Amino acid sequence: MPPTPARVKPQGGNLGKKPGQKPIPMPVVYGLPVAAFIAIVVIFVTGDRNFPSFTGSLFADGPPIAVALSDATTLTILAGEVKIKPKGAPDWKEGLQGQTLATGDSIRAAKDAAAIVTYFEGSTTAIEDEAEIVLSKIEKNPNGVTTEISTQIVVGKTWTKVARLLDPASSFAMETQSAVAVVRGTEFAVGVNPDGSTVVTTGEGEVALAPPGAPPGSAVLVKAGFESKASPGQPPTQPQPAPPPKRAIQIGRAHV
Repeated sequence: MPPTPARVKPQGGNLGKKPGQKPIPMPVVYGLPVAAFIAIVVIFVTGDRNFPSFTGSLFADGPPIAVALSDATTLTILAGEVKIKPKGAPDWKEGLQGQTLATGDSIRAAKDAAAIVTYFEGSTTAIEDEAEIVLSKIEKNPNGVTTEISTQIVVGKTWTKVARLLDPASSFAMETQSAVAVVRGTEFAVGVNPDGSTVVTTGEGEVALAPPGAPPGSAVLVKAGFESKASPGQPPTQPQPAPPPKRAIQIGRAHV
């Protein structure tokens, strides 16, 4: 019996293309190829504007994973108008898909808009509509492994997934005017209400929550499925079970 010919798997947009047929263009969603390595899914669940918290994990691919460092922190615009104010700039400018971000840059999502900041070490922060953040510090040392990331949330709600830190000396923190959340390899939501109060909800792992400038060891530990609230000048409340979400952005990764 003659040997069976080897089968060759077609690639990219040429899948199923016949001889002489033009390549099939790859569909694009929000400026990103559908066949990208990471597929981003956004689901809006309507609800009130008091930033209710999440329960459980909103990320479909399980616990954080260790990833290779890249050279840039970038912006992905999912919907609506997203503006950027570079460090030291007086005015806001329209954000660009895939735009490189730097320490000191501010990002603001308009009503019904949404965006994702992907940090150089693989962590992501999803920004809901009418939210504003500032990239206070996004740095890595010369060895390329030790990283330090700190993001300030001015107003609105974010959901962050932190990649497993490759070096014990690395740090990842989210700051507001009333609290500092320090994490290591976890998923959590931070919402800042108009009155300046902060609500932190942990979806996976745990978050150490403390007032700004608080001494070490004074933090409240918020575990998965719980939330804590901190008001300006007050310590965080003891964690309580988080209510079901009324508004959320869901982000999933799919290998295609």
